[in-house]
Amino acid sequence: MFVIGIEDYQKSDKISFSKRSAELFTKTAMKVFGVPSYNTYLITDDGKTNIKALKNRTYRATAGSLRDQMRYLVRDIKKGDNIYFYYSGHGIPVLPTREPYILPSDKIPDFVSDDSFFKVKNIYKALSDSKASQVIVFMDSCFTGQTDGKSVFGTSKASSRLS
Repeated sequence: MFVIGIEDYQKSDKISFSKRSAELFTKTAMKVFGVPSYNTYLITDDGKTNIKALKNRTYRATAGSLRDQMRYLVRDIKKGDNIYFYYSGHGIPVLPTREPYILPSDKIPDFVSDDSFFKVKNIYKALSDSKASQVIVFMDSCFTGQTDGKSVFGTSKASSRLS
């Protein structure tokens, strides 16, 4: 299981309750799906959790850590395993195509597309190319590029918003 919950971004607005949502998802999945703690990667902005079983299995949500922990996950998957992937944080529509990316805690939204790893399509591909029998993805994110009506890209770019 690979769970990401990012509230505090270094270069963008804070998101309330993303870390808590990720922790609640983790507890629920461990209980309902029977995922053991040693098969769980919990990634939060500060690398901490209140889940006792995961005290030594929690990582910071930096770009480098997300890439490395995902590589570990895919490498360690055995044929017949299931992957549960959960993301709660900023989703970024990269302009002009609006291709969706997830945003690590330390990336500037304007430059997230410099690293194609964070393109949602590439994350899905890495998961589906693993040896897992089944991949289930939960994306708790919007991909409008706005927080509280303001663009996460600064003043030079705007994103559309349904009203």
